[in-house]
Parts: sequence; structure tokens; C-alpha cells
Amino acid sequence: MTPTQTILIPNQGGFNFIVHQSEGNFPKSLTHVDFVAGTKMILNRDGRLGVGTANPGPFRLAVNGNIRAKEIKVETGWPDFVFEDDYDLPTLEEVEKYIKTHRHLPEIPSAKEVEENGVELGKMDSKLLQKIEELTLYIIDQEKRIKKLEAINTQLMKERK
Repeated sequence: MTPTQTILIPNQGGFNFIVHQSEGNFPKSLTHVDFVAGTKMILNRDGRLGVGTANPGPFRLAVNGNIRAKEIKVETGWPDFVFEDDYDLPTLEEVEKYIKTHRHLPEIPSAKEVEENGVELGKMDSKLLQKIEELTLYIIDQEKRIKKLEAINTQLMKERK
């Protein structure tokens, strides 16, 4: 097994963390190809960090691979507006029509969109909670209608006797 070394190289105000194979007791000379292929992590001068990629793009943190964490905190808006009196809750008929036409829920990206563009977890959590809150409102309404029908049914049963 060839020993490897990690080198921290300044790069335009940032740093490249490079893993390369050693030759004997001395590190081998790095070519441009070695430099690019060996880059495991890059920290740009503007604070953008790439792990497993030499190009973090517009992101503060770009990871080419899996991420494991105990917790991730996302700070985004929350859909409590669903419970406001002026919220325009779509009818179930409108939702059904949308689903039949588009094959996914309103305001939720399609599988194709997610495959092409990924998904922003904070925004998606917010949208999913909005859908849960809407479902809760539908259930509350249905519960009221069921109780009303049960009362009517009880009254009819009494009159029938």
C-alpha cells in the first residue's frame, strides 16, 4: 500500500486540502492533474467550503457525498398562515382536480422537478407542514359534519319509533 499524505496549499486567499501518494520518504511532485484529482476539500477566501469537490459553487457548504449529523437546524418561514381566518383553503374537489391533472400535490414539486433540481429541505419542511395543517382543517370540518349527520340520524331514529 502506497503511503498518502495530506497537504494544505494556499489558493487565492483560501486553501486546498490535497491528498496524494508519497514516493519513498519524499512526497512526489504534484502535477496539475494530481492537484485537481487529489483535492478532497477546498476553503475559498470568501468562506465557501467544498468537501469532496473542488468547486462549492454559490453554496457556503457543498458536499459531494453523504452527510451524517445528529441534528440540522434550518431557519425558514413557517406556515401558520393556514390557520388565519382569511386563508383560502382549497376545496377537496380543487385538490382532486389538481392531482388528476398534475399527478402531485399543489405547491409540492413533482418527482421530475426534484430529480432535476433537488429540494431545499427548509422550504420543503415548511410546505409539508402546510399540507399537514390543511389536512387537519379538512379533518376538523369533516368531524363537524359527521357529528351533525349523527345528530340528524339520531333524531330520525327517534321519530321512526
